[in-house]
Amino acid sequence: MEVISAEAIRKNCEDYFNSDSKAIEVLRAANGNRSYKEIAKIVKLHPTKTSSLLKKSLRFGLSNKNGQGLYHKKPGILGFMPKNSRKDRTTNPCDIEKKFEGISKKALKASSISNSLLAKYQAQHTDKMAEAYVWLYTTENALRELVRKVLGQSNSWWSSSVNSDIKKKVAEAMRDYPYDGATRQDELEYTHIGQLNEIIIAKNNWPKFQPYLKEANKHNFELKVKNAIPSRNSIGHCIPLKTDDRNDVVVRFKDILKMIK
Repeated sequence: MEVISAEAIRKNCEDYFNSDSKAIEVLRAANGNRSYKEIAKIVKLHPTKTSSLLKKSLRFGLSNKNGQGLYHKKPGILGFMPKNSRKDRTTNPCDIEKKFEGISKKALKASSISNSLLAKYQAQHTDKMAEAYVWLYTTENALRELVRKVLGQSNSWWSSSVNSDIKKKVAEAMRDYPYDGATRQDELEYTHIGQLNEIIIAKNNWPKFQPYLKEANKHNFELKVKNAIPSRNSIGHCIPLKTDDRNDVVVRFKDILKMIK
């Protein structure tokens, strides 16, 4: 899988998102098994327009085209798409770096929070933490999209292909810590990288993932994902990363992305 820079992802996601109100729905339905006419019926859009959006997603590097001429979205790409409508969009997942960079000196002075404390973390940590988050965001969503692509062809995949411990923890999270402001696509959006790893390497699941992975050795795959978990925890809990830690983040997440075809 090609690793696209944050700047390129930001521009391509924004351009594709702004091209049509149904653009994201079309891309979401492109799973490598559906023709453009089938996708058109699903999203209730004219087939010609659907075909045009699929071609555009290919040009923007958001999808691939398989040997049967069917489109399939790249793993993790949907995670970078804006969640709000074009008329009411104040944040964009692709713009996380700009979000931190955009805090002005005037805003710092006006803040009720201690100026010295806020300035300290703004100057020393947020830019690097934003960069680290981009890697985490890309990798975790790439694994989610991979699971959806491989197991999602069955309507009962969550109940039949995921172990009871993960299902229990996700059910508890959905009940006790629901996300605000957005409708979640499925249970996978309540999972983290460690649980995604467990789903992929499960005895009955692993063979199904082989055609979509460059790494055929399950132990090597598991080890590379587990190596990234400490980095994931530090970023997720907003622990400032030292220089060596930041370098490790890039290496570990790249190692995972390189295993995905």
